[in-house]
Amino acid sequence: MAGRRARAAKPARRPDPEPLEVDESLVVALGTAAWFVAWAVLLVFHGRLEDNGNEWYLWTAAAGFGLGCWGWWLTRRRVEARRASRRRRAADPTA
Repeated sequence: MAGRRARAAKPARRPDPEPLEVDESLVVALGTAAWFVAWAVLLVFHGRLEDNGNEWYLWTAAAGFGLGCWGWWLTRRRVEARRASRRRRAADPTA
């Protein structure tokens, strides 16, 4: 088997790091705010966008803002559910 090379042994895998505690709702809120700012800036140039057939940029920013609001609501719901779960576990250590 002259054409095959010997495979080097893979190094041992390091353990995964612990997950970071991040305020997800803040991240989603900032992204949503960025979409709103983009929409407001594009609204200023609405006439020029319409003349060039690029009015869809405005609708893309509006959709980003709308989906961001929905995502922020979902994220807030999940964060509150996690907090409630932690409170229940702290109140009932036998569970």
